[in-house]
Amino acid sequence: MLHLPSASSSPAAFSILRSGSHSTPAEVVGPRRVVRAAAPAAHRLERQLAAARAEHRALSAQVHRLDRAAYPSAEARLLKKRRLREKDRISALLGALRAAREAAGAWELGRGGCGKVVLGRAIGGGGGGGGLVAVKLQPRGELSLQREARVLHALRGKGRCFPRRLHFGRQRLAGEAAEVLVMELLGPSLEQLWWATSGGTTLSPTCVLLLGVQMLSSLRRLHATGYVHNDVKPSNFCLGLSGPAARRVHLVDFGLCTARGEHLHAKGTPLFSSADAQSGRPPVGADDVESLVYVLVYLARGTLPWEEESHKTALAITGGKESASLTRTKRGTSRRALVDGLPWPLACTISTLAREVARARGVPSEEAEGVGLDYSACTRALHRGLVYTVRRDKRRIRSRSGGSVTVGGVPRSGFDWTDQGISWRPGGEIVDADGATLRRAGSSSQA
Repeated sequence: MLHLPSASSSPAAFSILRSGSHSTPAEVVGPRRVVRAAAPAAHRLERQLAAARAEHRALSAQVHRLDRAAYPSAEARLLKKRRLREKDRISALLGALRAAREAAGAWELGRGGCGKVVLGRAIGGGGGGGGLVAVKLQPRGELSLQREARVLHALRGKGRCFPRRLHFGRQRLAGEAAEVLVMELLGPSLEQLWWATSGGTTLSPTCVLLLGVQMLSSLRRLHATGYVHNDVKPSNFCLGLSGPAARRVHLVDFGLCTARGEHLHAKGTPLFSSADAQSGRPPVGADDVESLVYVLVYLARGTLPWEEESHKTALAITGGKESASLTRTKRGTSRRALVDGLPWPLACTISTLAREVARARGVPSEEAEGVGLDYSACTRALHRGLVYTVRRDKRRIRSRSGGSVTVGGVPRSGFDWTDQGISWRPGGEIVDADGATLRRAGSSSQA
């Protein structure tokens, strides 16, 4: 146990829930103690899992190229078998990672470059999901958690597409100063649902467009507050925990956010970052929307044209080197090549978004951090594509959604996971319609 100093003046106390069913919760925010969640085995498995997912994505990119180029089918079948084996390896690693995290003590929800998140419970009754909350921990001195707390404070009352900040404070953990951010507990990320629903392949056009409308709305609200996210990717969008919130997309992880006029060099994730951000230019709102374009293509097709180049760049950055080849590849990819192979309504919509981003470069605007991005035009394009897709598949969607359609033809159901009967539980466990586990608990992404 790691002891914290007395802090009786703290307005609320939170506790980490230990993984074992017979374990006693230990308090993390407030006057008591915290359980150490670090386990070398878990960190090793996380690295192996990241490598397996990167290999799976690279194989998907090769399969896509072969399918489009009409290469001999035998080679494509071989690659698909390798991709299936990699998927089985990912499932095995997820199970082993879950066991390692249980042995570590605290129920860890996620881990990222800006800290780790563990499951907590609001003793005072705050939070959601029966008092459950997400507790983000980071050594003191790292500025990302302070920045995230500041951004969440600024986003209060700006909409329900952001997690609620419940507490931010400083403690001493293992004799070292640390910072603690307590937030509303959310459900799984889009990355996790994409894997659980499609096995890392494709989501339906209706699902992608429904997500796109909500993701763009959250980015627009963030930019209007004066911030740029700088790390837009599927794992940084989460669904709510239950009820109506489970159909609402939440933007998370604001550790790389920059304020208007701030010239912090934040490249984000190489696969999804904009070409300008990758080349070191000051971040602007259009960079986030460009990343959103890449996210939509990724969810709809399962791969991006620069998948292999992105993996090489990530390895180069890890080794302390920089690579300009990814930036050149992104700049050299035309809109037609970017949406190649996508269904026509979706391809047309994404191409329109990409055109708006290109048009906005260099146009002054206060709302979009110095870039005159026409959010209304982007929103209209997404809605047009969604309504067209729904009308085209009206009979199929009616049968899958119980015959209930909202105003404008947008279905009440349309998320692929909902239509497949997939649901989730607090802590990150994703289950199918029969209750079988698709993704183990303790693997939620709110880091």
